[in-house]
Amino acid sequence: MNKNAFIIFFMISGSLYADSLVLTDELSGEYIGKKLFFYVDKTNALTLDEVRKIKFFPSVKDEPNFGYDSHTYWLKFQVENNGSQKIRYFLEMSYSLVDKIDLYIPSVNGTYEKKSQGLYQSFREREILYRNFLFPLEQKPFSADWYYIRISTETSKTFPLQVWSNNRFIEKVLREELFLGVFYGIMLVMLFYNLFLLLSVRDINYFYYIFWLINATMVQMSLNGYSFEYLWPYSNWWSKQNTPFFMSMGGFFGIQFARIFLDTPRRLKKTDKYLLFLMFVSGISVIVSLVASYPPAIRLGTVLWIIIPVSMIITTILSLQGGYKPARYFFIGWIFAFLGTGIFAAKSLGLLPNSFLTKWGMQIGVALEVTLLSLGLGDRINQLKKDKELAQKVLLETKNNMLESFSRFVPRQFLKFLERESVEDVRLGDAASYEMTVLFSDIRKFTDMSENMTPDESFFFLNSLFKRMEPIIQENNGFVDKYIGDAVMALFPESPEDAIKASLEIKEKLVTYNEHRSNSGYIPIDIGLGIHSGNLILGTVGSSQRIDTTVIGDTVNLASRIESLTKYYQVPVILSDTVYEKILDKEKYYLREIDRVKVKGKQKIVILYELFNSDPEELREKKMAQKLDFEKALDLYRSGGFPVALDIFQRLFEENPEDKILILFLERCRYLINHPPSDRWQGVARMGRK
Repeated sequence: MNKNAFIIFFMISGSLYADSLVLTDELSGEYIGKKLFFYVDKTNALTLDEVRKIKFFPSVKDEPNFGYDSHTYWLKFQVENNGSQKIRYFLEMSYSLVDKIDLYIPSVNGTYEKKSQGLYQSFREREILYRNFLFPLEQKPFSADWYYIRISTETSKTFPLQVWSNNRFIEKVLREELFLGVFYGIMLVMLFYNLFLLLSVRDINYFYYIFWLINATMVQMSLNGYSFEYLWPYSNWWSKQNTPFFMSMGGFFGIQFARIFLDTPRRLKKTDKYLLFLMFVSGISVIVSLVASYPPAIRLGTVLWIIIPVSMIITTILSLQGGYKPARYFFIGWIFAFLGTGIFAAKSLGLLPNSFLTKWGMQIGVALEVTLLSLGLGDRINQLKKDKELAQKVLLETKNNMLESFSRFVPRQFLKFLERESVEDVRLGDAASYEMTVLFSDIRKFTDMSENMTPDESFFFLNSLFKRMEPIIQENNGFVDKYIGDAVMALFPESPEDAIKASLEIKEKLVTYNEHRSNSGYIPIDIGLGIHSGNLILGTVGSSQRIDTTVIGDTVNLASRIESLTKYYQVPVILSDTVYEKILDKEKYYLREIDRVKVKGKQKIVILYELFNSDPEELREKKMAQKLDFEKALDLYRSGGFPVALDIFQRLFEENPEDKILILFLERCRYLINHPPSDRWQGVARMGRK
């Protein structure tokens, strides 16, 4: 068998080369990527003769994608025709944004004929006027030839090469034209529909949406090759740069549309600042697309088209969480946009292969998005209509909310005692007299503490404490009349025991609070509480421009003085005798009389009682065990028997040195022994402090 017969035999029986493209009469757009060999020409200067001597590397993908770089790529592949008839077919580069493609076709004499296409030449110069780059080829019977392709472009190095038989290519064109016709038909219908609505309702949302819609459509036309075919067939530079330009413009108007549609300047102020930043970056990207080369422009535009849909989805979720119902369609629409543009961007960056989904995913996503966004705009109009119809209701609710807010400054109980329905009914000079129990609390050494805190820390600390105290007061039938710096003034209109119970629960809550402070690295605090009952007047004071509620009377002043005495006696809670006398079951509490005083500005003698339920158990039990002896010593002290009283106080102190009041009376007895009082001595201490 001679050599020619051997070759013919293998061509008939099978491919001589494992990686050859074997032609048939039914080529249906097979991607030939895995039959390609490639070489990267980093000099961008190699000729065909030089390249044919260089080793090529096999491609492993059906649609090779090398991303963005500045190199020239050479491809080669072998074509076999094992039949006895000449086969005509098409070689299609289905990526329409390529600067220059040179196809080297083998001739009979061993030379190569070059055919060139690309954006470097006008659309009208193409051999076949088709939106993608198309080369009509033919292969002689019983032949095998190597073809070479040289690709030089600033755009993505994406090489989706397909081969088609004549009939299959015509069928493919008809399918694509139908698909793209539907797509652009949807875009056109949505454009005119929203233009009509803009003219009808004059909502600025439609203005921004229409401009976004126009730019999104132009991006698709550029990627599909239609803009170069129909709009600027003679402009090589703009045929590339228009893609990042319209991507960036679409991002700019899309974000502005979202801001107005979702009302982020009012509803999501922090998110709105981020969206404004994205708009600024989109504006920069527009400028870059006009002054820079294609690679940096398309990279920036592509990154934006990944970030913007994600940002829109997050913003929409926040709007939905805020109860903004029109955001429903907006959310679903941007989900489709994210999927479509994300797939396209990943393909452009070489992260995904070329397939039907990556090829048409953006068009599908955008078509669904524009439809849903139009529905969202319609839904928003309906919502605005409802809002208008409910304006009076909203106004009334707003008024009620304002009154509710005012009630946080004027307690409801205060209005009740003034016999007023709401804050609106309160007038200057309104007043009423009642018998109530007043509780004052004050933080020990707060002035020293505040010197080591910033104003923000001081307010945070006070609010942290007060929010624990007020519920306790309310649960015990009281209410806070006012906060005076670090002090709290509360009123208990029903029973003095309500105030006593509240004071004990506050001290109990303070233990837990101090544990929290210690765990957080802060020093524990202590508070003093004074409780007194009596008549007082609730009313309003001020002027015609500003009024305030207040409580006045000796009862209030005395309660404040009693609270201040907790520091002097170093005890947590002090009751006046008027409170003590109204306790029905005194055995429920740990109480002892500690002094009789005349406070500053008052002539009436006030008997003070210590409430020591909150003392540590050991100290509490010792006080109770010593109570009778303490009362005996106190009677001796008041009757002038200072030496005997001193002996008893001294013994009690030795047994219980933690009882601070014993120290006070030891000092008093020693002083009075050395400085005997007058015959009018009654054992009443005069308090010169407030």
